Amino acid sequence: IYTLELRRRGVDLSRPAQTSPRADTITISAVMIPVPAALHAGDNLAKAARALARSRQGVLPVVDADGAYAGTVSAHAVAEALADGEHDTTHVSEVADLPTALGSVDPLDFALQVLDDAGGAVPVLDPDGHQVVGWLTHQAALNVLRPTPRGRDSIGSHQLTPRSTASPPVPGGGR
Repeated sequence: IYTLELRRRGVDLSRPAQTSPRADTITISAVMIPVPAALHAGDNLAKAARALARSRQGVLPVVDADGAYAGTVSAHAVAEALADGEHDTTHVSEVADLPTALGSVDPLDFALQVLDDAGGAVPVLDPDGHQVVGWLTHQAALNVLRPTPRGRDSIGSHQLTPRSTASPPVPGGGR
């Protein structure tokens, strides 16, 4: 009976179900979002706290004096270090972490495991592994894996434009 109702509604049961694209066929470069402003390894934790307070992901990339990738720093790590009131001038490099970084040509299925282990945003590095060229988040990965309605240009072509990283409007105003 249910099959007959679906056919009356125009559902073609002989057609394959719409599925999400396979994560092993999508490269990270098709999914990554722009890199947030990096902190320098020599910046103090008070400056890092201000930058992290404005960060959408609660984690920022860290670069050395030459601009090369030197890790990431999280809001949690900075807050923990600042909690005793004695580390305002401590350098970011002292609390930075060096998570597994991704390459822009790595497949998304690999990236999902790295994202899961990191618990937040993960840097995407250039082929030499020295410069951060993108940022991968759970939201960006989910957006690309979400099935799209039939008849639209979809993920299958891998022609993606990252969603805006602009902050959402403030309820009640700003006017």
